[in-house]
Amino acid sequence: MSDYYWDDLIDCLVNGTRSVVPVIGNELLEFPAAASGSPVPFSQMLAEASASKLEEELRHRQVPIHVTDQARASLSEQRKLVRAAKVLAPGFQDHTTMVQAAQQALLATLPAEELPVPLRLLAEMQSVFPLILSTTTDDLAARCLGLAGKDIRAASLGPCTDLDAGWQPGDAPSLFHLFGRIQDGSLPAFSLEDALEYLAHLHDKGRPLRLLSHLKKSEILFLGQRFPDYLALMFMRLIRGDRLGGEGTETLADGALPALNRGAPPDETSLVGFLTNYSTRTRIYHGGAASFITELHKRWQEAGKPGPADAADTGEDEPADMPRPAVFLSYASENRAEAEALAEALEKQHLPVWLDRWQLEGGDRFASKIERHIRRCRLFVPLLSRQSSARQRGWFRREWDLANLLLRDVGPDLTWVIPVTLDDHNAYDSPDLAEYFTVRGRSPHVLSCPGGELDPQDATHFIRKFQAAERSARKLT
Repeated sequence: MSDYYWDDLIDCLVNGTRSVVPVIGNELLEFPAAASGSPVPFSQMLAEASASKLEEELRHRQVPIHVTDQARASLSEQRKLVRAAKVLAPGFQDHTTMVQAAQQALLATLPAEELPVPLRLLAEMQSVFPLILSTTTDDLAARCLGLAGKDIRAASLGPCTDLDAGWQPGDAPSLFHLFGRIQDGSLPAFSLEDALEYLAHLHDKGRPLRLLSHLKKSEILFLGQRFPDYLALMFMRLIRGDRLGGEGTETLADGALPALNRGAPPDETSLVGFLTNYSTRTRIYHGGAASFITELHKRWQEAGKPGPADAADTGEDEPADMPRPAVFLSYASENRAEAEALAEALEKQHLPVWLDRWQLEGGDRFASKIERHIRRCRLFVPLLSRQSSARQRGWFRREWDLANLLLRDVGPDLTWVIPVTLDDHNAYDSPDLAEYFTVRGRSPHVLSCPGGELDPQDATHFIRKFQAAERSARKLT
């Protein structure tokens, strides 16, 4: 739809200005309808396959009951089938084995070209979606995203599963099931009652703090959940981790939303009415989740998605990976020689260093990788100089903006940013220091390294602060 905020969202995806996290729901797991009929949800296909498995088991046990007709409509039928398996066929191994076996057999019969188109389009965009969440419990999304053989994590009603300590965009897991996963053998959300229990778990003191912290700073796309209004509002509030309409921004695209009536205000008691009146930062797409993804994929391609051809244009490789959390040096291009000299001096102190040598030619193309390295680094070192102060435009200022945002999450007892001056520039009189690296009244201590040279006292300071950051990180693991 033309009135949706496409430019802002595409800027996030292409330029990495903000993390974007899709939350996929059952609406995206539908198969095309026959000539006459509605689209077929994968949940219905799985319920029918599970009923056949149970019927087969009961025949084998010579139990005279026919259950296939009891499973025909919705995801909640899976819960009935699991209960039936426990009651009618005690000793049926684990109570979810039946559904697991049905899922495995069903997925094996689905060729790639017949998988749901919206999920295949999301798979093509995986480079800009380092984390994808799902409220579905099956593995169809994993099959479509090509992640079935990797470490796919699932929330559970027991001890909460969270993102790994130190997780950064691009690390596993790539797909995170919020309402459990059939294949894990735990009890996933087969019904609205189960979903409510999972939401209660997200709210209790065992909630996944690292995941919620990442989501709080992200653009969240709620795609095709088809929850009742009360459940949708509670789900959005818990995932956001803050009041709806607060600092974050989210998009709601759901085919179950009522058609937009531009001539009258929406009913305040409805989901759309509530969000319109109380959550001005929630963007509502009236067109359904599948339509939203199709349009998003089209605009992403038109904006020039990053790819191997982009790197070939410049004759240089893309930025190197950061093999371990390191010291990140950020500088204006005029100070590249001094930055390389300082990097060499720090490496002689056996400190790992990452230097962005790509920023001149292609920073925009690899924004997500550079952002990932900044989030992961142990120390962020902005190099201040007369040249950087004079440069009011430059890629390094994007890096400083992100560092400024992340610095607000760092307590007063831990040093994460160490500004360095490369010449006689008085950093304490520079607006850059106050604008980017002074938070909550704390002004950082600035080191002087003329020409990138490092004296013994400053070398000791770097080593001490790096070791403190390493100790702090280990406490989180």
